[in-house]
Amino acid sequence: MMTLVLIGVLILGWALGKNNLSNLFGTAVGTRMVNLETAEVLAALFVTVGAFISGSATTSSVLAISDFRTPIDIIVIFVSAIIVMDILSHMGIPASIVQTIVGAMVGWNLYHNFDTDWNLIKSVVGAWIWAPIIAAGISFILMKGVRRMLIFHPISLIKRDLMLRILLITSGIIAAYALGANNIGTMTGPFLSVFDSFPKLTITATVCGAIGVGCLMADKKVIETVGRKLVPLSPTEGFVVMLGTAVSMICFSMETIRYILKFCHLPTFPLVPIPMSNVMVGAIVGISVAKGGYGLRYTVLGRIVISWFIVPVISGSLSFLLMMIGNQL
Repeated sequence: MMTLVLIGVLILGWALGKNNLSNLFGTAVGTRMVNLETAEVLAALFVTVGAFISGSATTSSVLAISDFRTPIDIIVIFVSAIIVMDILSHMGIPASIVQTIVGAMVGWNLYHNFDTDWNLIKSVVGAWIWAPIIAAGISFILMKGVRRMLIFHPISLIKRDLMLRILLITSGIIAAYALGANNIGTMTGPFLSVFDSFPKLTITATVCGAIGVGCLMADKKVIETVGRKLVPLSPTEGFVVMLGTAVSMICFSMETIRYILKFCHLPTFPLVPIPMSNVMVGAIVGISVAKGGYGLRYTVLGRIVISWFIVPVISGSLSFLLMMIGNQL
């Protein structure tokens, strides 16, 4: 049974890498400043680094949602998440493994009539709303600053292209680190809650390997949706979007940031898993607002935003249904 659960974890890791490369390097690839192969390798490498160094910060929040007791519990959650992720991926809609797993957990709780910590759920969902808003604000401010700098300090096109390539790669690396740090707990946490004797380092390394393989098999259709279809982005705008996404994700991922804010008697960010696809779209909207709202394709944006609300509901309903079917067999 543990082998079956482990296979489910690996499939989710693969799906995370496959569907999130668009959020890490979608704008860079879409603006032709970074080729797809380079983006795949860098994403696979630095998602792994982030998971190993900072991957435990959000695990406790995930485990507090549901009290898993048997391998079947985890299998139902993972199967629900995998099915929903696969459907959305084929539709070209950026989706988050975080939303599918959290939704499936709540559905599992409802089926078993277990108490759900709705305050925690409110905190998680609130973070899902605030993270894109923060990314939009960061992107808006950065875009205004970058455009002003280019006006008053013009540089040659050759130097600008070189600088932008470096900045795009750097911001993508930071975002990949944040993704590994923030999201891996949604997969390793439930597994370790049931198989607590399994070496934590081993399961982390195994999932990271699966994420890396997923990055190398990224869905070009999803990359196109984020990189070009939502709003046409220049290389400069692509860098701003990626950096805004990375900074916002790090705010909800790092214990160090939480400690610094507490020390300064400032409000802190909850250390909860964040859907990177939401944050990325928020950053792109911030760029559009900085340009006066021109170029934003509202039909594509509307389709993506609607998916944010229906993904957890679909995943939770599917989890509930699978539990019902399983108990009748």
